[in-house]
Amino acid sequence: RELVSEASNAIDYATKGDLNGLGACMSKYWVLKKTMAGESSGVEPENINQVLQLLISSKKIAGGTLCGAGGGGFLVLVATEGTSRADMESAVKVSEGGNEDFKWHNCTVAEDGLLID
Repeated sequence: RELVSEASNAIDYATKGDLNGLGACMSKYWVLKKTMAGESSGVEPENINQVLQLLISSKKIAGGTLCGAGGGGFLVLVATEGTSRADMESAVKVSEGGNEDFKWHNCTVAEDGLLID
């Protein structure tokens, strides 16, 4: 039930343009998913945990979640206002235990929705 209510909250935050609220929902979702999977499930690799904790504690991101499964997933992060991809990438690279194997991509929210030409 909590996952469903957080999905509704995420829609509300996204609709209002509240990226901090959306990021917080994403982080809460990720905590709930990890809890459902169980502590010893291996659902969150240690390097992902380290990166999330570093970026949250340094206030580089409002939140994030891991999507996908089986090594083919990706980490979605919502940057705080004024934080660039380069800022996040730099923080991870200089941190102890930072993962240089990450591939970083910019993305934005499509305000017009899906358009088909």
